[in-house]
Amino acid sequence: RRPRLAALREQGTGLPPDRREALELRFFGDLDVRQVAAVMNRNEGAVKMLVHRGLAQLRRAMAEPGSAPGGGPAARSLRGGGS
Repeated sequence: RRPRLAALREQGTGLPPDRREALELRFFGDLDVRQVAAVMNRNEGAVKMLVHRGLAQLRRAMAEPGSAPGGGPAARSLRGGGS
């Protein structure tokens, strides 16, 4: 889990504010979807969408040349594979 969190923190600055907030609360704040929804004053479906789209955006960014060489371990970690 730590490589995923490190990758998220490193790459997360390019995310729209609502996606970044949802991801930070969900993973760094260790909140469940219901709790994130309450903090953000959104419904659970909206939070799930923000988290899903934020992770997809991070995966794409990390797959780009220069962000994680060769799609390196950080990118593999976000895809759920790797070390």
